[in-house]
Order: sequence, then structure tokens, then C-alpha cells
Amino acid sequence: MSNPTGNIPPTGTSPSGNPTTGGSAPAGGSGTPAATGSTGASAKAKATVGSSNITFVERLIADPTWPSTLILDLSEGNWFEWSRRVTLINERCAVPKYLKGTLACPDPTTDPDAHEIWGTNDTALRAFMLVHMTSDEFEYASPFDTSHAVFETLLFFFFFFLKPSVRNGQDELNILSFYL
Repeated sequence: MSNPTGNIPPTGTSPSGNPTTGGSAPAGGSGTPAATGSTGASAKAKATVGSSNITFVERLIADPTWPSTLILDLSEGNWFEWSRRVTLINERCAVPKYLKGTLACPDPTTDPDAHEIWGTNDTALRAFMLVHMTSDEFEYASPFDTSHAVFETLLFFFFFFLKPSVRNGQDELNILSFYL
């Protein structure tokens, strides 16, 4: 397929012309990127503008570069590496307000589409985190129903229940301010 501009690859392809396995494309409104499918075919992401003029776009929460050996184990002290990677994927997928808890779930009565997209994105992010932790951490975190609550619970547990030696002697206030 030819591209008259020579600069922009056709939808669903990489700059080299190969099918994409993820990525983003402009969604309009707030300029929030929309995720494409992971099957190699172009996928149309659901999008809507909520009553508060916020554009909600359905996201694919995945990271093929996530190390297979990086499983959160708070007793091993790998919180910093795990949470750093979760934070980065959260930002790369353009959903940082979900993890921080600063984007409220839209009302299902007044914004049913935005409510559904918010729920899908938050569930995907929550599931991504839960898959990348030990059974002990899963049992502790899984009862919480949002990605923010899962992350905040693990952060709280790490800083207030583990021995200081596991925290590597980090300054708790500086670290807490980074995550919250």
C-alpha cells in the first residue's frame, strides 16, 4: 500500500510497514492516544467524552518488555523496581490518573459509555498488577476493586509493615511523595 505523505505509516503498521502489536494513535478531544489491537490487525478503540469534558479511550494495558522474573515479592524488597515499572507502563498507556486515584469513575447513569471505558481500563491495569506478584501479595491486594486501591495498599504495606532493612534505608517521605 502506498503512502502519499511518505511519513505516516498506514493504520495498523509500524514505520517499517510491518503490522503493529500495540501502540497509539490520536483520539481527538483531549489529544489522548488510542490503543491499537495486539493481534497485528488495526483495532478501533472505544472512546467517548464524559460529562466533565474528559475524553475516555479504551486502553490495552500490556508490556512485552516486562521481565519474566520481575514478580512483586515485598519480603524480597523488590517494591522499587516493580512499582517503577508499573508506574512507567501506566504513563506509557496514558492512564496515570487511574493509578494515582485522581480520575473518578464516571456515573453510570449520566455517562454510561465513559463509565464502561473507565471500568475496562482500571480493571485491565489492576489485572496487570495482580498477575505480576506472588501469591502472598495477590491474596493481600486482590480484594481491592481498583488499580489505585491495589497500588496504594501495597505501598502502605511496604512502608509501614516491613522491616526498615527491606526498604533499603530509603527516606520514606521522599519515596511516598513520589508515588502519591
